[in-house]
Amino acid sequence: MSPRTMMVLILALVCGISAVVGVRRIIGSSGAAQAVETIPVVVASQALLPGEPVAKTSLKIRDFPKGSVPAGVLTEIEQAADRVAFVPIAPDDLVLDSKLAAKGLGPGIATLVPIGMRAVSIPIVNVAAGHSGLIMPKNRVDVLFTSSSLGPNDQTGGGSTTTLLQNVEILAVDRRIYVASDTKAETSEIRAVTLVVTPRQANILDLATNKGTLHLALRNPKDEETAESEPAILAELLFHQEKALSTPSPAAVPVIPVQEEVQEPARIRVVRGRLPGMISVPYR
Repeated sequence: MSPRTMMVLILALVCGISAVVGVRRIIGSSGAAQAVETIPVVVASQALLPGEPVAKTSLKIRDFPKGSVPAGVLTEIEQAADRVAFVPIAPDDLVLDSKLAAKGLGPGIATLVPIGMRAVSIPIVNVAAGHSGLIMPKNRVDVLFTSSSLGPNDQTGGGSTTTLLQNVEILAVDRRIYVASDTKAETSEIRAVTLVVTPRQANILDLATNKGTLHLALRNPKDEETAESEPAILAELLFHQEKALSTPSPAAVPVIPVQEEVQEPARIRVVRGRLPGMISVPYR
């Protein structure tokens, strides 16, 4: 083999080795770029309901991409254990600090009341019949107040109904703080509803509870406008009923002209000689 051929083979071998090394470096750098950094986070291992304490057995640790972790996520089970959930948390959902009450507050509905607000329970008459058991926590309602009056100078006619409060959130139906979206509250058990109101509204509800009857009017969740509503009084209902049932006045009755009956003239058969004929005799 000539020296020239030997140099060509050596050069080819060097180039091949360099190519292999370069490919390996590229593959190695690509694999490093594809590796995603993760951190351990706390997730629910079972459904967590609002108002109930979170047990350690209902939590677990799962690796989560570091760049996708939201603010306030908990990284240790001890950070969430024995706290109360504000909102329902589904299995495998991240457990955020904002979804849990502070430690030491204890279970129950009190932890769900926003600071500065009050939870007031009111008895509702025929709420089951009025809403067929569809009223649930987190619904928004208007509170209607009905009062009866038997005073001698009562101008309402015996009673009135007015819209007392508008767009009020329901915190609980009886003892239910949370109801699954695919279920309905048992109509036979509904006796009271707990509302989230301001301290001033709490005083209004307490006075109305002792002076009349309260009813609920269910609102669309997107309807946040304050409605202009005037009180309805019994005198107006009676007036409208009498107006609907009263005999119309003569001026309102259309006058239909009477057409006289037109009678045809009587026909008499006569015979003149041998030729028969008819004559007509009109009526007078």
